[in-house]
Amino acid sequence: WRYAMRYSKYFYNSEFRLMPEKERLAAISVAGAPRLFWKQWIFEKKTKNGRLLLVNMINLPEGDYISERHEPTKPQKNVVLTFNKQRNEKVKKIVMLNAEPEPHSVKLKSRTDNNKVTVTIPEIKWGTGILIETEK
Repeated sequence: WRYAMRYSKYFYNSEFRLMPEKERLAAISVAGAPRLFWKQWIFEKKTKNGRLLLVNMINLPEGDYISERHEPTKPQKNVVLTFNKQRNEKVKKIVMLNAEPEPHSVKLKSRTDNNKVTVTIPEIKWGTGILIETEK
């Protein structure tokens, strides 16, 4: 609950809208973590100077069911997220919103190649949010 409270301005902000499936899958791709649940949870908020994208990620357990009795999930390491930015868009920052050990954020270093911006997420234990802030 501390995670939800710490980042409530993103999670509970009604201005964040679920991106249409075609748009979100064109904007974001993730490699290196086959048991990571993320495609259904990409939200966007238009801002005065650009937009915010929030990619929520859940590290799924080995089985297909989540319960209190499943084995702890193995952390996913070095997960690569690629953001396909729009033509006149600049990425201001990309931040990882962590829940453990205490809610905190970590600014991620990005690499840009034409319109593709890539970050490596060092580790995802149970879940995280990736916040991408852009400007025009």
